[in-house]
Amino acid sequence: MGKDQIYQQIPSRGGIVLTRNIGLPLDEQWLEHVFQSSVDALRQTRDELYEISEAVRDELERLRHLLEQVQRAVAECIGQVEQLEAQSAAARSRLAEISRDFTRFSDDDIRAAYTEAERLMVALGQAREREQALRQRRDELERQIKQLRQVSGKAERIVTQVAVAVDFLSGNMASLTSQVEDMREKAAMARHIVRAQEEERRRVAREIHDGPAQLLANVMLRVDILERMMPGEREPLLRELQDVKHMVKDTVRELRRLIFNLRPMMLDDLGLVPTLRGFIDSLREDGLDAELHVAGQERRLEPSAEVALFRIVQEAVRNARQHGRCSWAAIRVEYGGQGVSLLIEDNGVGFDPESVPGSDGELRFGLIHMREQVRLLDGDLRITSAPGRGTKVRVSIPWHTAAGPDGDAESRRPGRRRAASRSSGMEGENGGNSRAHRR
Repeated sequence: MGKDQIYQQIPSRGGIVLTRNIGLPLDEQWLEHVFQSSVDALRQTRDELYEISEAVRDELERLRHLLEQVQRAVAECIGQVEQLEAQSAAARSRLAEISRDFTRFSDDDIRAAYTEAERLMVALGQAREREQALRQRRDELERQIKQLRQVSGKAERIVTQVAVAVDFLSGNMASLTSQVEDMREKAAMARHIVRAQEEERRRVAREIHDGPAQLLANVMLRVDILERMMPGEREPLLRELQDVKHMVKDTVRELRRLIFNLRPMMLDDLGLVPTLRGFIDSLREDGLDAELHVAGQERRLEPSAEVALFRIVQEAVRNARQHGRCSWAAIRVEYGGQGVSLLIEDNGVGFDPESVPGSDGELRFGLIHMREQVRLLDGDLRITSAPGRGTKVRVSIPWHTAAGPDGDAESRRPGRRRAASRSSGMEGENGGNSRAHRR
């Protein structure tokens, strides 16, 4: 199981709901942690091998002392055997002498000679058995000592090799740090590209707002003037002018919708939650039963975080309507202690996360885009779905990226309270959008 994808199975009523973790990023700090953990493990292995080597040396020293004792016992036993052999030989000579001339010895002398010869023979046999046992013990100790010497030599070589590896890896920490810094720079470059894209969208949206939209609003105003100037008997022309007026209103409404989808200006002015309220209003106007819930203390976020969360909501709702054919959707934003989290839930037909549908790959590309948005913010994205059970999209962004390095995202927004005069010409003609701004 790779770090970039995790699959889970969550039991539910009537079946299993498959959950797929779409966005676990390759974290540079995690890489440093893995490298440092490997070095620490090698150090621990080196220390354990050193302890084993010390234990082997202690055992080797103990066996050497024991071998010296056994060798002394073998030497003493050999002396005893030689002494008993000499005494036994003398006893046998005495018996031979008695056998040659029985009459010279008394019964007690004969009995004593036989008894002494028998005693010496038994003692000699026991001494020889003890000598053999001691020799076997000595040979066994010598084999054990030889084996332990080999083990000790191998342990010392391994300890030396591991120590060299630890020193080498520790010396490469600086190189790894440099590589991790390069990875951070690449991640920062990716975030810069995303910001550049959003800046371009903002510029295009502003140009549409200040250009064609304003012109159409002026045309609508002129049509109102012409309508009041027309005499009452020219009904056909009046109806035509009214039709033109409605067409211009529809055009302005459509332009505002495009501007909102391209880059909602209230995202810069008011923040995420007010923009989501306007988005909910537009969904309701389109016939979707939509809800928005906010938990925790609402606050402004880093621009990249607000943009990413709003884009994820847009993509999730679009997928729910286009692919899931849902009739209800709910969005929950929670400002917690660890960061900001987002939940988008719908009652659509759902899908199997392991086999994403869509022959044109549109849904798959949408999920990949959401994953990349979250990855750039060191966040976590989880999509839970099953056929016939709707879909839940969970997003969590930590505060160190959601609120910025100094924790004050709002103070870094120049012109966040933009002058309302730039958009007053349009807002007066679109009740739905103006209501979204007033929220």
